[in-house]
Formats: sequence, C-alpha cells, structure tokens
Amino acid sequence: MNIDIATGTPVTNLFGEAPDPVWLRRARFGPEMSVPAQRQPWGRLLFAVSGIVEFSIAGARYLSLPAYAIWIPPEVEHESVTTSETEFVVVHLASHRCVDLPGNPCTLELSEVIKTLVFDLTKRGVGHPRTPADRRMVEVVIDQMVAAERYSTYLPLTDDPLLLPIIRAIEADPGDRRTLAQWADQIGSTERTLSRRWRSGLFMSYNEWRQRLRLVRAVTLLDEGVSVKAVAYQLGYRNASAFIEMYRQRMGVSPGGNRR
Repeated sequence: MNIDIATGTPVTNLFGEAPDPVWLRRARFGPEMSVPAQRQPWGRLLFAVSGIVEFSIAGARYLSLPAYAIWIPPEVEHESVTTSETEFVVVHLASHRCVDLPGNPCTLELSEVIKTLVFDLTKRGVGHPRTPADRRMVEVVIDQMVAAERYSTYLPLTDDPLLLPIIRAIEADPGDRRTLAQWADQIGSTERTLSRRWRSGLFMSYNEWRQRLRLVRAVTLLDEGVSVKAVAYQLGYRNASAFIEMYRQRMGVSPGGNRR
C-alpha cells in the first residue's frame, strides 16, 4: 500500500492537475508493490529514503536510490515496482515550473542541499509551501535540480547477446570477482571486444557497471537488516573497510546512514 507519511493515510488520488505549482509528498510503498503504467500532467522528482524504487520508462529501467533521484517530465508514461518496503519523497512540479529541467526522463545526482531542504519540509509536514520561508526553500530545491549532474539511467541494461550471459551472472552473484579478461576467455571473445561492446551498450566501463550493481544490492541488503560485514563479503569485498569506503564515496554517508 502507498501510505502518505505526513497523514498516515493511503495515497489514492495521484491524477489530474497538481494542486499547487510545487507539491511535496513523503510516502511509503509496501514490499512487492507495483503501480501500473500511468502518465501525469506534472513533473516529478522522486528519490528513496530507504529501499529502492524501480521505474520502467519507455523500455528503460531507472532506479531511485538515496543518493540518486529519478526525474520524470510531465506526460511521460511510467510504471514502478518495489522489492522491499520503501520510503520515498516526491517533489511534484506543475508543467510551467519544468521548463528549465530535462525534457526526457533521467537520473539526477542528489546534492546535500536538496536532501536537507526536502527532508526539513516533509518532516514538518509541509506538503504545500505557503510561508515565504518555505517558498524560498522550494526555489532553492528547484535551482539545485536544474544544476544537478544528469545520467541517462543509473544502472542501464542491454540486450546484446554477447553481454547478456555476463550481466545475468553478475546480477545473480554481485560478488563475482571475474575480470573482463576472464569473461572473455570463458565465452570465447577478447577483452577488447567485450570492453568496446560494454561501453557501446551500457555507456560505462565494466568495472563501473559492476560497482553500481553492487551498490544497488547493498542498499537492499542493508535495509533488510543484514550486517555491514556480511554485505561486504556477499558483494565480493575482502573486508568491510573497503566496502564502507566505496559506499561513502558513492552515497555520501556510511552504510545505514541514509535514513532521516
């Protein structure tokens, strides 16, 4: 069930015109929750406070993590699903407030300014900013959204038949330490060919993609209560310190430090 954190009531009416030029909502999805394809006349910035929300937009997969938000422009059809209980924040923007934001769905890197201001507003139950101070805070949030680093999607996929067996194997076991050269030997290719195909199909290096997958899995495992040490070993790190350092670099906080 989709629950509004401020009121404790189910969120059911998510259609029609946005009630204000800017509207904030902090809500919770239960495990295995899915929302069918829909489109709305306003833009939405959505990011997870805990857990992960997965969106399917125009055949591409978008993941919302605590350090990365998903931007969905007005009138873009999308559907979403969660695998575990997830708490998230949504900033709704009327279409005329979206003119300086991307015209296509994308992933935005969240600044500490965005998170601090949005968490303050939602913690105080400010869904519809009314006071001059709250409106100024919202304007800063929008300015930060415009300036944020943009990515096509955090963890892209490909249907390249040469890469699919590797992707499926790593998704099944993110702790797999095999290098691209080792994969090339196993599937009868070359490291150079795999590297070229990986960058062409997934828009990043093999090591970067694998690191992102590990981070996504880490967020899920930590939210399930798995210890930091156990997560580190499950994801292929030789010690917890290396995992903690990676997590800090990517998320800006220590493992388990996302909740506010």
